[in-house]
Amino acid sequence: MKYPQLGPQVLDFVSLGMVVLDEIRTPGWPPLTDVVGGSGAFATLGARLFNSGIPVSKVQPGGLSRLTWPSKNVGCMVRAGHDFPEHVLQELDKGLLEYQDNTFGPKTFTYTTEPLKTKPIDLIDTPLLKAKIFHFLATPDEIMQLVPQLREARRKYYSSRDAIVIWEPLPDSCTEDMMEHVLLACELVQIFSPNHIEAGNLFGYTGGFEKERIETYAKRFVSCIGIDNEDTRGIVVIRYAEHGSLTVDLACRIPQQTIRQKVWLPPFYPSESPKVVEATGAGNAFLGGFAVGLIESRECRTASVYDHIAASFAVEQIGLPRLELQIGDDGETRPETWNGVGGRGRLADYEESFVDDDHQFNWCRNNCVPPERG
Repeated sequence: MKYPQLGPQVLDFVSLGMVVLDEIRTPGWPPLTDVVGGSGAFATLGARLFNSGIPVSKVQPGGLSRLTWPSKNVGCMVRAGHDFPEHVLQELDKGLLEYQDNTFGPKTFTYTTEPLKTKPIDLIDTPLLKAKIFHFLATPDEIMQLVPQLREARRKYYSSRDAIVIWEPLPDSCTEDMMEHVLLACELVQIFSPNHIEAGNLFGYTGGFEKERIETYAKRFVSCIGIDNEDTRGIVVIRYAEHGSLTVDLACRIPQQTIRQKVWLPPFYPSESPKVVEATGAGNAFLGGFAVGLIESRECRTASVYDHIAASFAVEQIGLPRLELQIGDDGETRPETWNGVGGRGRLADYEESFVDDDHQFNWCRNNCVPPERG
């Protein structure tokens, strides 16, 4: 296969998750149709929240300046069938999300069309293949197939060092009998992020919140992360709903010693907040935010702040938040907002809320080193 040359653009983040048109049914309410969802849509949202669509002036070598669009740092591929765009609503993956009551709690999901999953080969001849961080929602067997495919394409097509891979496991693949497969797949990725239910299921645990237990799970996973690549620093992020998240960073490996650092952070909204409408997609958005935070800060504690902000926008409504652009009386474009709030403004508010010593950690900036911005 011939791998054509790409242009100079290098994206920060690309999700290989699916974009799905959901039909949502809730008892006592009329169904909602064609609601944009799916792991690809929400992970892309999480990264896009911190990359404005408003152009900024950037000084180039020699003193010249040019306009750049931060939003172009984020990419997503939608497999919409051969008839796109004429039949886009018919060709996109469709799913039925059905709630068992009107609390937006218990729910079931079923694909009503054959899922169209994005694979690394679909990125060939696009700038997406050159991205620094890739997000997958996949089974361990899929990871063991797709990550080598991604590496091969990047080596042949881009002659690049391996990008960072964030793996979000498919919930149905998180069972005790799949643990060995999960640990093998972890060797191929740099960041592994199950939620608390998925992590517990892999260990055969279905009980309540136990901080020490979650930390034990994270240490087991991080010991396997990225051992296929000696240059990697492994990261595990376990998402735990109302209890926030645990990030464990395998800072370095030296003979007979492993150094780990960990941080617990609370969610932006407490579980009883009236702003929390629907949690579907929050975990996906969380990881898109984490990716941007990791690139911008080059360390994991700050990245874990970004992810909670991204998740907060995902839970405020059914589907995606509303993007708003306004032009002032002076003709200037105002900073964009999502549901009336700026992503970076909320980020600053969250960081300022840390007054509890439990959330203060001494992190080395070079613990987690993503590829340099190109």
